[in-house]
Amino acid sequence: MKKKLPAMLLVSSLSVSMLAACGSSSGGESSSNSSGNASEATNDSEAQSGEAGGVSGEGAGEYTYHSVTSTITTWNPTDWQISSEGDIIDYTSATFYDFRMNAAKDGYDIVPDFALEMPQDVTAEYAGNEIYGIPADAAEGYAWKVVMRQDARWEDGTPISAADVEYSLQQYLNPEMKNFRASSFFSGSLGLANAYAYYQNDRAGGVNYSLATDNEALTMADFTPGEDGQYADADGNKAYFGWTAVIDNDWVGGEALADYTDYMTEETAGGLEALANEDGYIPVTEESYSLLYSFTGSDDWGNEAEENLINYLFYEDGIVAEMPWENVGFVKDDDYTFTLVLANQCSEFDFLYNIGGLYLLKEDLYEAGKQETGGVVKSSYGTAVDKYSSYGPYKVAVYQADKQIKMVKNENWYGYTDGNHEGQYQTTAIDLQWIDEKTTQLSLFLQGNLDDYSLSSDDVETYGTSDYLYFMPESYTYYLTLNTDFDALKALETEGTNKTIYTYPDFRKAFSLSIDRTDYVRSCTTASQPAYGILNSIYICDPETGMSYRDAEFAQQTLCDVYGVSSVSELTGYDKEQAAALFQSAYDQCYEDGNIKDGDIIEIEYHVYGSEANYQKMVDFVDNALKEAVKGTSLENRISVVLVEDQDFYNTMMKGQDDLVLGAWGGSDMNPYGMMQCYTDPDYILEYGFDSSQPLTLSVGGEELTKSYFDWYDALCYGEYAIADLDVRNEVLAGMEKGLLLNYHIIPMYALTSGTLYSHRIVLGSEEFINSLVGFGGIQFMTYTMDDAEWAAYCAEQGNSLTY
Repeated sequence: MKKKLPAMLLVSSLSVSMLAACGSSSGGESSSNSSGNASEATNDSEAQSGEAGGVSGEGAGEYTYHSVTSTITTWNPTDWQISSEGDIIDYTSATFYDFRMNAAKDGYDIVPDFALEMPQDVTAEYAGNEIYGIPADAAEGYAWKVVMRQDARWEDGTPISAADVEYSLQQYLNPEMKNFRASSFFSGSLGLANAYAYYQNDRAGGVNYSLATDNEALTMADFTPGEDGQYADADGNKAYFGWTAVIDNDWVGGEALADYTDYMTEETAGGLEALANEDGYIPVTEESYSLLYSFTGSDDWGNEAEENLINYLFYEDGIVAEMPWENVGFVKDDDYTFTLVLANQCSEFDFLYNIGGLYLLKEDLYEAGKQETGGVVKSSYGTAVDKYSSYGPYKVAVYQADKQIKMVKNENWYGYTDGNHEGQYQTTAIDLQWIDEKTTQLSLFLQGNLDDYSLSSDDVETYGTSDYLYFMPESYTYYLTLNTDFDALKALETEGTNKTIYTYPDFRKAFSLSIDRTDYVRSCTTASQPAYGILNSIYICDPETGMSYRDAEFAQQTLCDVYGVSSVSELTGYDKEQAAALFQSAYDQCYEDGNIKDGDIIEIEYHVYGSEANYQKMVDFVDNALKEAVKGTSLENRISVVLVEDQDFYNTMMKGQDDLVLGAWGGSDMNPYGMMQCYTDPDYILEYGFDSSQPLTLSVGGEELTKSYFDWYDALCYGEYAIADLDVRNEVLAGMEKGLLLNYHIIPMYALTSGTLYSHRIVLGSEEFINSLVGFGGIQFMTYTMDDAEWAAYCAEQGNSLTY
């Protein structure tokens, strides 16, 4: 099973002011920043009131955009994690190819920006290249040549060349650093040939461990104790159990045994940990064999047979060879031209889209910030004004941790003088503050101290009809997921309660049909839309036309098939009568199986981040919906949904220790196909009890084919369907979505829409939301009716109490 890190983001449930999780956008109703992208609006700093209008010291001809942001600890391109950190990098970096609002304001144009011209597909020059492993018959999609403009400069005036690109890629992939963003260049659409092997050079010369399950012919019987007591095969290759090492097979779900210590006794966990070597592997001896089997063969893990220990076993398989940088898929053609040679085929659009994540590093500053900590080298680049260099429209001028970050125009950015950005970037400065409380944010906005305010559900009644309110659909689809693992649920039951009924498909389908999604979004969200599929309408499947995946024929038929309607216009997802029949059917089967007794109650524990009113509201809604649906059935007065406060609820679900959570995946809006990783890759699946190695049969071009869920994803994104015709890719994607929906372990609830008020002086590039790439035009096309001095005077005239 190949592993590829997703470009999309998992987000938490509900409130914008509650959670700023690493790698996530904040909760259910996220904010909108000045570029029109989802961002986090939560922070932990002390609120600041400032001068009237928030523009003290700012005057005529200056246009400062004032907003809030979540905590930013680094804007280092190699290690940033949360969206607010990525925003800073976007503002201060040049993009090779600009996806900008078109003149008609109904779509986007892709134009060379940091690049001098559109990329050239030079695959034919590398076809059959043994170093890079490019197939001899490859004709397109493996190698892309980029010509850079020669007037690009760092903020201090230093010229930028292809050498900067090479240095940056070397640091992303630096094996001594293990940078968070390394995976962007050793996997996925922009994964360079041999990049992963280079990234693993810190293990060069050491033992190469091969996973036993990669060789289907191997069994535990092939490994026996040697003279030193360690198990080995007939050729003397010694055996090891993985510990902290990732076990990349379907059995463990792409995680490590050490991730499951919560299920082990302290004696077992401590014993195994003590036996692990520095590489994260445990030599297989009688002691470690007995220790591990005491766990895997127990009720806590599913009473596995002894021979199943093969699923955790590795064996010595030679020495890890060093991969020289010269063999990595970067070629410096000349001082301003480079070629990226990829490990997998990539369409032109995907290349243009993904190279936007290649942010450059200024070598002297990045090197100066390096320091070894705990055996890993890290750089402090992007943690202070003097430890970072811009090469984009803005540069960082002020940074106070947990308080403020301010960017001003970078006078050395080529875009201000090249004639290709006329009428753009009127904003002269961007001032972002850490302000935690929504009430404080609103107060500052009404005073004129902020230029935007992201609505919460409590604000809709007051500001829902404002002329200054703009709604922006987001990529995130929120869904309920039930724990469906029988053994895990059985362990959670107490006397007189039942939870294993969740494992019955009729129960989960009844649960889905009990929810009136239209009523839910009206009651529990700001302005979101009911969701019936895993992917919402923001996902574009055809970049040429801008067609949404949800408008594709196969995608529409999937929803019709799942919900039993003839047209998507008839979708409601709500059928209380059918839900009642299915609840009864599930109960009868559960009772017949001896898994529920007369009088047992079903108390569904709904884990959410907090116990505030907004969380209680959504829990109460689901509780009332189920109670209504079971009336007249054997479950009447025996089912309830209760709130459990759990600030780590995702991890709790991933361990199988809760009943129900609200999750969401979003991002990569132009790649709906890649989103399937979130639902099929064991490394990312939230839905406890769902096994993505199970078979799924799809019809593709009239032919019935069977693969596992994960293998369908792999084929769709990196295999035989990666550059297939649009209809073929949509047929596969829709088939996967249908299979997932019909399992009812995923119950779509709503597609996120954020509502943002903009101040009286702001004029967005477009009055209408265009798409996820350009939003309303972003800060690039935003203009102002008043400069800072005029705005301060206007706010003062209004008594610093503006009306919206």
